[in-house]
Amino acid sequence: MTDEAGKQPQPVAEQLPTQVKQAVEEVEAVLGRVPLPTREQVLGVLVHHNTTVEHSGPLPHPSVLAGYAEIVPGLPERLVQLVEQQAQHRMNQEAALVRSKTRTQERAQLFAFLLVMAIIAAATYVGINGQPWLAATMVTTTIGSVLAAFIFGRAHKEKSGKDASESSQPAKSAKRRR
Repeated sequence: MTDEAGKQPQPVAEQLPTQVKQAVEEVEAVLGRVPLPTREQVLGVLVHHNTTVEHSGPLPHPSVLAGYAEIVPGLPERLVQLVEQQAQHRMNQEAALVRSKTRTQERAQLFAFLLVMAIIAAATYVGINGQPWLAATMVTTTIGSVLAAFIFGRAHKEKSGKDASESSQPAKSAKRRR
């Protein structure tokens, strides 16, 4: 029998690590001296079955919850309530964070507007009192600074938005052996 590449497949024993091969050889040597009916019983005991159950989520696997219910009646319901309360708390915290960021941005825009208006008023005063070049420089640098802050702030916001969406990918699910 050949595999897809046309090569002869290796026997399973050749694919195992050296320590495992030695252990298999030792077991075969011992079993060779045991009568056939007893050998089959021993082999039945040596076979080990390992099951891996994978579950992801805020609650344990339903079979585990059922086991909890046998130990402490009502525990699954209490766990579900706890998870619901935690989810509600997390949503409230996220909403508060969004409100806080919105207020901060609104205040920053208001202060920037007031600062620009004050500089334009000062530039107007300086221009009227015989310093037109200074007034023009004050207005030009102010408008340039505001435009630069707007452009670079938006670019930073778009970049950080992409970073945040990439970092919020779900983590690998935990494995539980039974």
